Amino acid sequence: MKILKPAKNARRLHTGEENVSLGRPAHWVTNSTPHPGPLHSPPRDAEKKSTPHPACGHLLPCSIGFRRTKARRQSFLLMCLLLAGLGTSIQAQNTLNVTNYGAIGDAVQFYANTISNSVVVTTTKLIPDSAIGEAIELIGCGTVTTPPYCQDMVATITKVVNGTNIYVSQIPQATLTNTFATYGFNNTPSFQAAIAAVGADTNDIINIPAGTYLFICPYVASVYGNAGIILTRGGLHFIGAGTNSTTLLSQGAWNIYGGAVYRSYLIDFKPPIKNDFPVSIENLTLDGGVQQGNTTQHGFPASITTGHGWDINHDAIVIRGPVGSVCTHQTWTNVVFQHWRGEMVKSNDGSTNGNLTIVNCVFTDGNATAINYYASLIVTNCIFNNLYQVAEYYQAYSTNTSYFVNNLCTNITGNGFAFNGGKGNNPPFILQNNEFYVSGNGIETTPGDNIFIISNYFYGGAAIVPGCPGYQGTFDNSNIVVTGNIFEKPTAAILMYGGTSATNANRIEGVQIYGNHLTNTPNGTVAVKNYGWTTNIIFYNNDFSCATNGSVTVSSGLYGSQYILAETNNLYYTTISDSVGTTNDISYANGSRFKIINPFHSGTVYALVDTNASQIPRGAQILIQNDNTSSASVPVYLNSALTRGPVTVPSGLSRSFQWTNGVWIDVVGPPSNLHVITNSP
Repeated sequence: MKILKPAKNARRLHTGEENVSLGRPAHWVTNSTPHPGPLHSPPRDAEKKSTPHPACGHLLPCSIGFRRTKARRQSFLLMCLLLAGLGTSIQAQNTLNVTNYGAIGDAVQFYANTISNSVVVTTTKLIPDSAIGEAIELIGCGTVTTPPYCQDMVATITKVVNGTNIYVSQIPQATLTNTFATYGFNNTPSFQAAIAAVGADTNDIINIPAGTYLFICPYVASVYGNAGIILTRGGLHFIGAGTNSTTLLSQGAWNIYGGAVYRSYLIDFKPPIKNDFPVSIENLTLDGGVQQGNTTQHGFPASITTGHGWDINHDAIVIRGPVGSVCTHQTWTNVVFQHWRGEMVKSNDGSTNGNLTIVNCVFTDGNATAINYYASLIVTNCIFNNLYQVAEYYQAYSTNTSYFVNNLCTNITGNGFAFNGGKGNNPPFILQNNEFYVSGNGIETTPGDNIFIISNYFYGGAAIVPGCPGYQGTFDNSNIVVTGNIFEKPTAAILMYGGTSATNANRIEGVQIYGNHLTNTPNGTVAVKNYGWTTNIIFYNNDFSCATNGSVTVSSGLYGSQYILAETNNLYYTTISDSVGTTNDISYANGSRFKIINPFHSGTVYALVDTNASQIPRGAQILIQNDNTSSASVPVYLNSALTRGPVTVPSGLSRSFQWTNGVWIDVVGPPSNLHVITNSP
């Protein structure tokens, strides 16, 4: 799979055994089993409440020099687990082996040739006689939709001749060469029998030996969807032989049922859950069964003509409605999620009080989000690669502090981490020490609250976007802290959208942006920009000085909102030059630090704009540096009407001005910076 190369000095992720370069770490290889070779969920109604984030932008990581020892990482995880209240059963563990209940891990993916109206399928892959009676999936040769397009075919192998001629139970409707195919024993009944054998136990291991276990899931109209493994209880621990050894292979073939595209779910938590004890999954791969997960087509829902797009019925793990008791404590460790056309893991039920811990997992090749789960999250030391979007998190249902820490997000073709469901009093969500190489927006909210974005690395794109389009919630975007982050080559570091008035949805209030660093950046990069209604935005102590000519832009105040309080201790300048013989306005909407760079022309003056007094925040200050090459002093008036002043700024020197009692005044000495930090994770 394709991996974006990191910056020259990019930090290294600690695996617990060794530090590996971001260039080609061994654990990025998702599965040694060869695999030859897009829209959003329905509205929050009935059972479907996991509405994926609208595609409101597209994004991309610098070196943080971050290392975490194994002991420190384990201490961090222990702290998180304690905060989440994770409990374990004290019952002795029993171990069941799925092969004792008939499971066979013999699935093979290959290429086949079909002839329309012939039951004989040919291949160069030698097929054993033991495949007779097993399931076969053939892509693109099932029931015709709109010619020349067909659904996929799910059939049974009835005969094998010479190992290369396969007779199937259905008649292909298309002639295809080297179409993607899968055959294998259908393990759905066997795994369900193993789970049933647990009985009343509350702490048992389901052992899954090495092999590729296929799950074919017949459509049942009375249930929400199809699933290979249905869980209605807790106290189960699914353990494989390793991600390169044990694979659970979901049905990748699609058919139309009830007017919609259906592939299948792999693991389905079906509330209400009895025996609410911890559930864990570790050391295996959950494969969606398609040849390619992340495609160029992300339309929602998936097309009933071609099957392409964001498939809402193709997920590795799902908790589905109605609202009811769920498995409160879940842990996924060393699991690979790959080749999915829908959200890899999602909730549809809206239940609260759940906790999900995801450690050392890989999410790769997905056509939607990797994570869209309601539970309070602890996600650490994971890799997200070649996905349309990393995660969507609906905050309204969480009850504990969540953590997204020390993760790598790379080759993300849409957006990174999207928040919605903010209601003003959500538990904190902390995103720290992550790397984002994303084509759209790195982190976005619509709305989100109590979010702490700390010491992350963003490469390219629009890094952080509060209040982006796609509002799903009941409150404002509020109490968001952005600190200690590195932005390399962004189109914009912070873009704030928000609503169009002080009363409508998706407003932004209470954002602190401090201690961040901009690097390797072209001239004119947007540091902070406001596209909607905002208030109480503070921008201070940021080092954005690396741009060519030092020009970094700040823009705020649309729809009459309060200007961003951009303090003069930020390291950057907005460059300005005079228009001959005219008045040049200097507005606080564009920030606090200005540098005059071109020769000064006689008759030109500068004026500090005061006509939007209600939008200028308390404590606002402006610093003007005169760097024009003509050695002329620049006259600066203290109001738009040019009746106060001018104050001269000599060549090579600077002057400071402060907003006091509704007017700009000349300040003797360096400006003071009046911010108050009240937010804390």
